[in-house]
Amino acid sequence: MREFLRQFVAEWNGDRNQRTKLQRAYITVSVLLSTAAGIFVLVNADVSRVLMFAAVGLAGVHIANAVMWLLLDSIVSPKLPKPEAKSARAPRRK
Repeated sequence: MREFLRQFVAEWNGDRNQRTKLQRAYITVSVLLSTAAGIFVLVNADVSRVLMFAAVGLAGVHIANAVMWLLLDSIVSPKLPKPEAKSARAPRRK
């Protein structure tokens, strides 16, 4: 388990895509809330229900973000002008 967590954190830090990090955070928190709701159902059903609604809400946000980014990447991004590649070397003056 410890090795899995270490690998997860290393992969998290190595990833530079903020969208991917955000989506993973939504899913991780949603799973943790669902687990907490399962534990709290033994103690208090009302608290468990609230936690489960929060987990479902975060899952909905995850799906909505995925759809929005898909639309953004497929419709808006191709129409944007591409940045010009700059030369690594500056021209020499004589």
